[in-house]
Amino acid sequence: MKDYKIMSSLSTKLFTLLPPSVEKTYLDTLSLLPILQINAELSTFLAIGMFLQTITLTLFPKYLAAAPAVLFLIYKLIYATPKSTQENPFEENVRHGKWSASIPNEDGTLPEKHAANGVVCFVVGSQFNHPAGIFAPGVKQLGDYFNSMWDDAEADPEHWGYLSRTPSLYSSSSAPSPDRRGNYLVTLSYWKSLDHLRLFATHSIHADGRAWWEKTRSHWPHLGIFHETYVIPPGHYETIYENFVPFGMGTVGLRRGKGEKMVGVVGGRRFL
Repeated sequence: MKDYKIMSSLSTKLFTLLPPSVEKTYLDTLSLLPILQINAELSTFLAIGMFLQTITLTLFPKYLAAAPAVLFLIYKLIYATPKSTQENPFEENVRHGKWSASIPNEDGTLPEKHAANGVVCFVVGSQFNHPAGIFAPGVKQLGDYFNSMWDDAEADPEHWGYLSRTPSLYSSSSAPSPDRRGNYLVTLSYWKSLDHLRLFATHSIHADGRAWWEKTRSHWPHLGIFHETYVIPPGHYETIYENFVPFGMGTVGLRRGKGEKMVGVVGGRRFL
């Protein structure tokens, strides 16, 4: 039997045995891992590892204390060396070959001509200029408003003219000086028109978030927010993907390089 299939089968069975509350906690914890990775330096993770290793060496015999690290390394080596693409779990949602994406028509069908429909790209994000990063004061409240905003858009995409968005993109930068660290969370989103986006900005949870920010901004000088809006007319954009998981505008409409239409999702509706 193949190593990947064994591990996948076991993990799937174990996951289904978890109570709903434990399952939710597990998924929430996993979603925080990318943020935690950029929020701490390598030295911090090494210090945590050394601390845990010291505890295990104190409480258990040496051969038992070393077992978790050895087993984990063996697992990672097996996991990182797939024998074929069929065994590589990272390719599960990859669309192989070259393909492009277009904004669909109002009836949900893809236009015959690429980029025949215009689109509005709304880029929004935040920055945490604080040694504590995501644990700094005000970050949780800001994050809650951002999450509620996307939940609101996805709950009624037709009303708001909402098409799709990327997951939050995380990055860190040392600019403009080596001793300064800023953590960035950025999301790219796509909308049918500027009028739709303005309606969403003024009549949704987004408006509540803006009011909260205006009222409390003086409390969080270490927090930064920004947005950029791009109104793109028909025929003035291009999308090309190759061996890529649907991302960005590629989650709105999909098309093969030679015109072969593919199934995609727009606002919860499937189209060809």
